[in-house]
Amino acid sequence: MEWGIKMKTLRFLTLLLLLSVFSTSSYARERLSLKEYKKRGGDFTLTDQFGKPWNLAKQNKIALIFFGYLNCPDICPTTLMEMLKVKKMLGPNQDKVMMVFITLDPERDTSENLKNYLINFDESLIGLTGSVKEITAVAKQYSAFFQKRKLRSALGYSIDHTGAVYLTDKGGALRFIFPSKSPVERYLQMTEMLLKGLGSTSLAPGENWLSKMLK
Repeated sequence: MEWGIKMKTLRFLTLLLLLSVFSTSSYARERLSLKEYKKRGGDFTLTDQFGKPWNLAKQNKIALIFFGYLNCPDICPTTLMEMLKVKKMLGPNQDKVMMVFITLDPERDTSENLKNYLINFDESLIGLTGSVKEITAVAKQYSAFFQKRKLRSALGYSIDHTGAVYLTDKGGALRFIFPSKSPVERYLQMTEMLLKGLGSTSLAPGENWLSKMLK
């Protein structure tokens, strides 16, 4: 009787392990694919939190870009925290990657307000603003949806917006779009692929992206 229970337990644990491995490998295959977006993303110039012109391509760094606004109650601060987790997980490569926050509320989110807000997270965060016309143009360029929603409160309005995060290469080209609430592991793996120059060269016979990353 006791032996039968042990065998059932062992089979159950083995099944859980196999399911875990299958899930992990399937998830890895799903995310190991950088994209080439021909009609979305690309270079732009806005104003940073210090009031200076800021151009994406001139930074010559990989970037994770998020569109939000300072009065956003949940998804914005949460996503910024996730982006900072990714930066720390990059270890010695973290200085090669920028974390960029673009406001969708330039009427209220001035450079000074951005600076005072972002310093509470991390001084390495880049905050960008501009005129309503400039912000609208960049959001459209990245297909980042947003619209004002009137509120019956002192705030006057909130902004409904996409929760996606955009991965760009050193030249400013868009290489991957992370859906809202993507896990940190997905951000990390795609960013590391771009750091290693993967996705832009062909695989050798019998080679796969995972084995190439581990070299």
